[in-house]
Amino acid sequence: MEIGEFISDIGQQLSVHMSGDDVQLVVNKLYVALEGCTIEKQSYQLSTDVLHDNEWYINRFIAIKHIAGCSKSTLLYYRQTLEKVFRCLNKHVVDITSDDLRFYLAIREERDGLSKTSLDNELRVCRSFWTAMAAEELLEKNITVKVPRIKAPKTVRKPFTEMELEKLRQGLLNSRDVHGTKLKHIAIFEVLASTGCRVGELIKMKRSNLEGNKMIVIGKGNKERYVYFNARALIALNNYLATRTDNYNSLFLGYDVQHPDVVYEYMTRGAVESFLRSLGKRCGVENCHPHRFRRTAATLALRRGMPIEQVSKLLGHEQLGTTQIYASSTDSDIERAHEKYLT
Repeated sequence: MEIGEFISDIGQQLSVHMSGDDVQLVVNKLYVALEGCTIEKQSYQLSTDVLHDNEWYINRFIAIKHIAGCSKSTLLYYRQTLEKVFRCLNKHVVDITSDDLRFYLAIREERDGLSKTSLDNELRVCRSFWTAMAAEELLEKNITVKVPRIKAPKTVRKPFTEMELEKLRQGLLNSRDVHGTKLKHIAIFEVLASTGCRVGELIKMKRSNLEGNKMIVIGKGNKERYVYFNARALIALNNYLATRTDNYNSLFLGYDVQHPDVVYEYMTRGAVESFLRSLGKRCGVENCHPHRFRRTAATLALRRGMPIEQVSKLLGHEQLGTTQIYASSTDSDIERAHEKYLT
């Protein structure tokens, strides 16, 4: 590639982010700095041995995380992310530097259009990998200590309002019973609203774990905890379970949309998300998804006086800081507090 062509390409990319005068200044500096230089695009193929070595490091890391109790979906995300890093950098893991990692992140942002949040997630995987490999003395040093975290813009993730919850309830009660799923959907809705459980925990619930108004669920890291059902949830569950004639132990059965007579022992995450999306659309409630019920349960519990330590335990959080994400005050919360304490 000619120097002029290279600098022109850089100038065009910078023009999106900088003023014309600033771009011209950079272009002029590049012409001076690169005078007498040539540009050659490096292209080479990693050997089979190097690819095999990199895979060995990934497998070792996955084994460490598996022992630590990470879920299958988390382990898959770790593997896929690290494979992308190594493919992009095209280097043996031993030779990868902090500058290489910065280059990878820049490529993912500029070429692939990743958001700041997604970039930081990938960087966290890299941090975990190199930290583990350095601790195991399989790599000489942790290159990620020189790469700062990527700050993503903070977005306010609102819980459902009590009015939105009632709109969704009414939408469920007034809906048609498609393939006999109405009672199941009402039960799912009330269980999510009462327990604040994760969707992954919901779809793995078992009838044998039901103990009156509570149930054991398997959370992150295969850790067990109790979740609790209020009166609405218990009534909805009993109404649904009374229709069951099968011998499956799962709390919520799945079925094939194309073949309603085909029953599966467990629902899928996608089936729960699809049902709630459809419900929200019918009722005019935006962002109707399983995790919003979790956020809502935490917010309502905190608002009604439950100590944050208990909310944290209810949600299955290891760190109080994770629970505090749900404790952000709205303007209406502050107004009520002002009326209580300052009037």
